[in-house]
Amino acid sequence: MEDMRLAIRQSREALQSANRDLASRVSTSDASLSEVTQDLDVMQTVVAQLAGESARGLPSVTEELLRLEWADGAFIALATEEGALSTAASAGLPPGAASAALEVIEKHMALSPLVELGIEDTAAQLESQRLPSWLIGGLAVAPMQTPDGTAGVVVITSVGAMSLKPQRRELLRSIAHEVTATLERSELADEVEENRRVAEAVLREMADGVVVVDHLNIGQICNPAAARLLGLTRADIIGHPTNEWLPVAPATLETLRLRAGEARNSTPRCSSTRAGTSLR
Repeated sequence: MEDMRLAIRQSREALQSANRDLASRVSTSDASLSEVTQDLDVMQTVVAQLAGESARGLPSVTEELLRLEWADGAFIALATEEGALSTAASAGLPPGAASAALEVIEKHMALSPLVELGIEDTAAQLESQRLPSWLIGGLAVAPMQTPDGTAGVVVITSVGAMSLKPQRRELLRSIAHEVTATLERSELADEVEENRRVAEAVLREMADGVVVVDHLNIGQICNPAAARLLGLTRADIIGHPTNEWLPVAPATLETLRLRAGEARNSTPRCSSTRAGTSLR
């Protein structure tokens, strides 16, 4: 859970940083106020679409990127277990265009996996000369970096040549960071859910009765063995205070709780004796 909270906090900080950076470029770059405002709006919408229960996922991100005045197409590709890139979502591109672009991108990443790729005029470079036939005249790529390596790429394309201004690179970099953080949160949530299922399966098969209560003595977890030993159903225990289902005086329960806390917090201490070092 700490990792999840950290990822969420980093995402918020990335958005705030991107907003500040994009706004500061209004007076220092050749970007128009309308373009910077549009960039901020797109970034905020992407974050909203990726976050929360109403998240629409990667397809909504690529569709949102088409609102940028310098974007005619966009796609997101994720790394497979074999290390190749596979298109996960695409918008504004003809069939096969993303795959053609990925061939160029993968060659670049094989040499410089952590470096962004920007081709303002694909027709002018040998390795990308065939891309204009796929309606890709310009290409901007931001890698999605995780501690384990490159998780994928976020790509924006244009039909004609593309002007890769600094704030455009920054926007794409921020979006790639946000998508990466979302994927990491999703993977973490999947791991937590899997651990929960495993724990429930273990408890379900145990012959010993196990009941977990919170600080208010409300039943939170109960395995079938515990319900059977108490002659109750799990519904009689979960969500109900112990005085309704446990034949133990409250004072006795509190004593057991304190002893459990002392056992958890106690650590062995070392003392020197003639025979050597012993634990007490």
